[in-house]
Amino acid sequence: MLAVAFAYEISRKARTLLVDLDFFNRGLTGLMRHGTRIQTLPQPTFLSTSDIAPGESDSWELVEVAPNVVHLRYPDLLPDQITALEEAETKQLAASLKEWLAELRAASGCQVIVIDCHGGPDKLSFAACLVSDHSIMVSEPDKITFYGTLHFIRQLERVTSPGDSKPDLRLVFNKVVPAFSAPFLTKFYNTQVKENFNANPLLAIFPLEVYLTKEFEKTPFLTAVYPFSQLAKKTRVLILDLLLPRCPKLAKASVHTHSRIRLWLTRRSLGRTPRILDLNHVMSFIAAISIVAAALNLYFKYRIALVEPNWFDFTLRTVYKYLADRVELLIGTAVLWFAAALLINWSAALDRSFTYQSRRHRRSLATALLLIASLLWFFPLVVTGTLANDVSGSSFNRTREWLPYGAAVLTITIVATDQLVKIFQNVLFEKRLVEAAARTLFLIYVIVTPVIVFISQ
Repeated sequence: MLAVAFAYEISRKARTLLVDLDFFNRGLTGLMRHGTRIQTLPQPTFLSTSDIAPGESDSWELVEVAPNVVHLRYPDLLPDQITALEEAETKQLAASLKEWLAELRAASGCQVIVIDCHGGPDKLSFAACLVSDHSIMVSEPDKITFYGTLHFIRQLERVTSPGDSKPDLRLVFNKVVPAFSAPFLTKFYNTQVKENFNANPLLAIFPLEVYLTKEFEKTPFLTAVYPFSQLAKKTRVLILDLLLPRCPKLAKASVHTHSRIRLWLTRRSLGRTPRILDLNHVMSFIAAISIVAAALNLYFKYRIALVEPNWFDFTLRTVYKYLADRVELLIGTAVLWFAAALLINWSAALDRSFTYQSRRHRRSLATALLLIASLLWFFPLVVTGTLANDVSGSSFNRTREWLPYGAAVLTITIVATDQLVKIFQNVLFEKRLVEAAARTLFLIYVIVTPVIVFISQ
């Protein structure tokens, strides 16, 4: 997934060749089943054997699978070829691989080659690390997976001669669950394993995005249809951090719309919904307050006081009276808080689906989703406008008057800011003017509609 994302994002500015060097599993080859054949090639010399069926030696082909992205397609290896790979000497295999990659680069006209390796301690993966400008080790932050990564590095050191230059190894944490935080993983890397990666800084932290995992089989180029996912954002910043010293123009082109603050946030963010908008946390907080109020009510209703109330009873009664005097305000706040969180979460889901359908050229579905989003915003605004005008002159009701206004302004500000950022990226970075126009119309609707509703009340 990361190899495809990297290849697609870098292909915006440079023609890119994507090579599946995992001759055993061939998962990437299985994904790239479609494309336009541009050239037929002979098989690499390090796979040549005497036992070759007629026509198999020239059945390797370069296929353009996306604009500026070329993929190498080839048949299954024969048993003799697999045996030859397993018996080859790593240094010799690296020399042959380097020569073959130079031929592929010339044949495809590509400036960048992205190699997806097996990942295990096999000789071909070692050879790829020895000839590549950069090698990215992808690991999940658990002991089992990470131990395998460190084992790969130790085995790689054994096949590297003392006088040879060390491979440029970088680490990426992938599929990070919410239990981990970016500061914790960065500190763990800096204090425990940084020296294993030639003292290079931690390259990136990718959170687990379940919807991307499900979609990958259908649409390999996920960053094209989910451009605002953490995978897309972090891949662009990864390209900047990795290639800036070597190819500054190519690196900066991937994130030319990013400010320094946005770059910092993207590196540290794991895409979690803020607690104030997380429906699970919202409902938990509301439930906790409700349980406390109910428990206090039962305590004072059924407690038989044999002695005079003590300081504990006095404290509980003070809390209970405070909540009882503001029960209407508390209920209204809870309802508006839950409604705002629900509205923002549903809007984010609709926006993601709209972008996906628009990028897949399913315009009817994209239009339907835009209309659904408009309807989703209309009814809460009408209710908010009604609540805001159903007030009297008391101090308590003046508080209640501004509560729906505040909730509406906060919700609209969050969504409007999000749409402005996406419009900016659609126009300047991706040149998707139709999508930007649709977002602009929705942004105007979200801002203008509440003004009309409040005035009409």
